[in-house]
Amino acid sequence: MSYQNLSLSWKVGCLLVALGLVSLGGALFTSNKMVLIDTTYSALLDGEAKAQTSLARANRRVYEELAAIYLTASANNDATLQRARTDRTEASTGFAKQIALAEKQAPSHAQEIRTLQTQFDTALRDGCQAAINFGESSTEPAGILKAIEMTLATCEPAIKQLTAAVSKVTL
Repeated sequence: MSYQNLSLSWKVGCLLVALGLVSLGGALFTSNKMVLIDTTYSALLDGEAKAQTSLARANRRVYEELAAIYLTASANNDATLQRARTDRTEASTGFAKQIALAEKQAPSHAQEIRTLQTQFDTALRDGCQAAINFGESSTEPAGILKAIEMTLATCEPAIKQLTAAVSKVTL
């Protein structure tokens, strides 16, 4: 039996079935591509975009650390020194938390992000520790002035270099 021998209603029915199968194939193909696009954009928005936010928050914690160091340098009593210690601890912990979060959110850049934590620790140890120690040891006006000068001379440049490094990380 050939297509030519079918009645008009069968011919129309066959063409409609063929059209339906082509439409169904197109719908399946399109929905599959839309799921792929959704997955890709979700990974982008949930990963690297959130990692950028975490890095910005980490950068803010760096400046909170610097403010706490200045508070240490300018402290003229034990209560202010204790508040400065607490602020420094919170800033350091917050920085580490945001860096760890950014690592999880952008695993392809984890090594680059992990380097920021090392730079933070190095900046505090090499650039700021002397000013912190001096600020904690003296509450006299001359000592306060010397601690602030030390912070300006060594700590602030180290912190600014660190914030520049954080800002350069692009995901």
